[in-house]
Formats: sequence, structure tokens, C-alpha cells
Amino acid sequence: MVGRLTALLAALRTGRLTLPYPYQPAPAPRSYRGPPVFLDDCIGCGACTYACPAGALSLRYLAGDDVVVLEHSVARCIFCMLCADVCPMEAVRRTSVYELATDNPAELVQRLEHRPAHCADCGAAYSTLRAVSEAAGRVGGIQRYMLRCPGCRAVEVASVIASSRRGGGLA
Repeated sequence: MVGRLTALLAALRTGRLTLPYPYQPAPAPRSYRGPPVFLDDCIGCGACTYACPAGALSLRYLAGDDVVVLEHSVARCIFCMLCADVCPMEAVRRTSVYELATDNPAELVQRLEHRPAHCADCGAAYSTLRAVSEAAGRVGGIQRYMLRCPGCRAVEVASVIASSRRGGGLA
């Protein structure tokens, strides 16, 4: 009985130790890594899709190559943030979203849509317009090669090499 009274007096002196959950959200621990969020700065280059060890990211061409969609599945994500490490535009941010449970699986998928870049020779979609324009701004002199898909670019480079006496002349 004395132990219970002592515990009761200590509790009255200390005050409330519990949180008013579920009426107020519980704060995430300081070391918690929440799911990443993809900002509008994303150019759709796809670097994050190659870096993701969980396969939570995909870059797909939809609607007859009229739309390029970057999808992030929070359900598959392990919150490692490798996607943020490789993003050239720093378009991935860590969040502290703690409660992710939902009845609707569609709420666990973030989608970003981009306009595709089409090859100047064959018309195939090969990247996004934003990725091509960003890359074109970073390199100079060889921009004409950037307007072609990898297949057409390889054919053009091979023909330049074959027609050159010295085995070069790409400029």
C-alpha cells in the first residue's frame, strides 16, 4: 500500500507523462528518417531509380510515349535516402512523416509527370525535355548529339568515325 501511495504522489508531482494521442499527433523521434518527397525541381533523369535498392522508384513512358512518369512507392521504400544522394537537382527531401498507415494503397504512391524528349531522327522517346535541356546547359559544343536517342546517336558517331581518315572528328 505504501508503494502505491508513493507512486501516486510521484505522479501527481511530476504531472502528465503520456501524450494526448490520438487527439494530437505524436512527434517523430529526432533520429527518425521519414519517407522522401520529390519536389517539382525533378527533371526526370532517372538517376534515383538506379540508386534505389528496394525498387521503390520507377520511370515509365505512358500513353504512347506522351508522358514520362516517375513513381515512388512509399510501401516499398526503406527510407535509405540514396535517391537524394544521387539526384543532380537536389529535388528529393527527407520528411518526418511518422504515421503512414492507410486503407488506400494509392495514397502510398507519389507520381511526377514529365514531358518526353523525342529523337530528332527516329522520333522515339528517350528522356525528358527537362533532363535534356539541363544536360544541354551543362555541356557545350555537342548539343546536336543530345537531340538524338542513344541508338541514333551511336549510328551518327559511327558514321563520323568511319568517314574520318584520322578516326575522329566529332566536334
